[in-house]
Amino acid sequence: MSACNGLMRGGCMLERLKKMLIVDDVSLNRAILSDTFMNEYDVLQAKNGIEAMDIIKRYKDEIIIVLLDLLMPLKSGYEVLKEIKRDHDLNHISVIVSTAHNDVESELNALQLGADDFVNQPIVPEVIKFRVNNIVSKKELELLREKNRILEINRRNEEIYRSIVEQVEIIVFEWTPENGIEYMIEGNMQFVFTDRVFLISNKQMTYNVLEIYKEDELKLVDFINKLKTGNKVNEVIIRLKKESGTFVWCRILTNSFYDDQNQLIRVIGTINNIDEQVKAQNELVYRAEHDDIVDCYNRRTFHTKVEELFLNYPNNKFAIITMNVKKFKVINDVYGTQTGNQVLKKIADIIKQSMGLYDLCSRNHSDIFSICMMYHNDDQILDMIHNIEMQAKRKLFKYKIEFSFGICPVEHLETPINKLSDMATFALFTIKDSILTNVAFYDSKIRKQENEVREMEDEMEDALLNGEFVVYLQPKHNISTGAIIGAESLVRWNHPQKGLILPNKFIPLFENNGFIVKLDEYVWDETCKLMRKWMDKGGREIPVSVNVSRMHIYDSELCSKLLNITKKYNVRNELLELELTESIFIENTSVLFEIMNQIMNQGFRFSLDDFGTGYSSLSILKDVPISEIKLDREFFNEPGSRTDSKIIIKHIIEMSNALGITVVAEGVETKKISEELLEMGCSIAQGFYFSKPMPAKEFEKLLFH
Repeated sequence: MSACNGLMRGGCMLERLKKMLIVDDVSLNRAILSDTFMNEYDVLQAKNGIEAMDIIKRYKDEIIIVLLDLLMPLKSGYEVLKEIKRDHDLNHISVIVSTAHNDVESELNALQLGADDFVNQPIVPEVIKFRVNNIVSKKELELLREKNRILEINRRNEEIYRSIVEQVEIIVFEWTPENGIEYMIEGNMQFVFTDRVFLISNKQMTYNVLEIYKEDELKLVDFINKLKTGNKVNEVIIRLKKESGTFVWCRILTNSFYDDQNQLIRVIGTINNIDEQVKAQNELVYRAEHDDIVDCYNRRTFHTKVEELFLNYPNNKFAIITMNVKKFKVINDVYGTQTGNQVLKKIADIIKQSMGLYDLCSRNHSDIFSICMMYHNDDQILDMIHNIEMQAKRKLFKYKIEFSFGICPVEHLETPINKLSDMATFALFTIKDSILTNVAFYDSKIRKQENEVREMEDEMEDALLNGEFVVYLQPKHNISTGAIIGAESLVRWNHPQKGLILPNKFIPLFENNGFIVKLDEYVWDETCKLMRKWMDKGGREIPVSVNVSRMHIYDSELCSKLLNITKKYNVRNELLELELTESIFIENTSVLFEIMNQIMNQGFRFSLDDFGTGYSSLSILKDVPISEIKLDREFFNEPGSRTDSKIIIKHIIEMSNALGITVVAEGVETKKISEELLEMGCSIAQGFYFSKPMPAKEFEKLLFH
């Protein structure tokens, strides 16, 4: 044994990397896969089927696995797969196929031709790596079994026996019920042995065996039972103790021999240290199942685990809770994403500490978390929510953290988990910006709202094509004279069955699902068309403001889109004012200012809507390239009733005027407010006191009056 140890330590060569062939006509896919496996395999590449077969035949004894794209020019992946599996010299090579066609027929055809596995494109590196390791491990297990067969045939040949052990660096042993270990080559893996009593063939026998990790005892018992029941080949993966005191994962693989009465007479086996492999696979499984920032499940695994929970506890009550962090984007933008990630980690820890024994949680994306809770009554849910909020206040942050919760009590366990999550998310959506409550239970009222939202989503594209969205205009007036000096372009949905739908019903939805981009561009076009119409009738030129959504402002093509519309209707760029909300300016301001300056250089003007409701109003006056601000109605609501409000408004107006920024007061509803605004230096207003939003024809009557 010592001689073998000496050979193992001094004579071992570095193990050559196994060869892998990546076959794909897309160079980017080959590069991604090559980077994924370059540290574990000697990676070969082919860009078509003909080139692939040349490489496979050249290295047929060295290539262990092929990653094969099915759809390629010259020779398809199907043809390559068929040729590999029909060739006796090649069919030992494992093949994983992939395709961008996510259909059952492609998968079935590939598997029928002999593919070992099938993955859809685009390929997720962690997933393909896990699958490759599984297939290669199985292949290595088959090879190991073959080596054991060779060991059995040649076990009396000491030199060959030892040579094989040295090559694969494993412990090889022979064991009999009468004498225990009769023969062992231990290699360079020093393990701790201890005396154990076993029941073999109805007899209690004491053997000197390897010391096993306590939690793996049941695995060992099951392994021994399989030996007794006549299983010829047995395998177990357990943790064994080394002389250093540490436990390592090992695979024990045995061939058992029995007499005519099926009594165990001899066992030949191998013990292989697979500690790094097991830990690597466990890490891959963890990464595949867990979020990449916080220590909880990702959305996909959460759904799977919840389904298992429902199956295991069919008589219990459950609720799915969707939770978000209010204004989390502000934390990211002000303090940085690293701080934001630390906040998310702490929140995940608080959620887990607040959950019950059987509860589950995940981070879906951004600041959205999901919880599956087993409960008896609603008070338990509210208690958990209260605990999360209290823990956040006690433990967290130098900044205020607030949450919103959407709760879906599970009425039927058969309901798909993604549907339950959507219901909880919709409940959250209904109170996301509310200052009155931060908890909403999904009920019949919310179900009705959800149905209305789904209907709007189903109808919005056709509504745009059919011209159901109509432009309304609200005049901007000179406070002193009452004359119309401009307008704001608004939108209404003139539904053929439901009548006129106001924007507060559909704009938040469209901002959430992205349809606002198409709607904005439609309104811009309709607005310029109206301005052209007025000028053709001999009317005077007046500027009209249009809304620009958050999604649009970072579009590098925004300037060209605006220029195309004004050119189409021969409208001066200065007449189209672009309204932005103040919340846009908490994001990447350097990129934003660059885009704004590019657009302003073409003559367009920017207006800042809802001034006074955002995050950094005074700095915006100084830094942002705007031509106009619109004072929000809540900001100056009944200014005469509070001296401090009047002072603030007056100074904002004075500062804006000094900076050459026009001030428009919106939402003016009384004569008293208009007079006080005029006294403070604001000369332009819009609101119900002057004019309500109106159809284009009514606006034209006022304009030409």
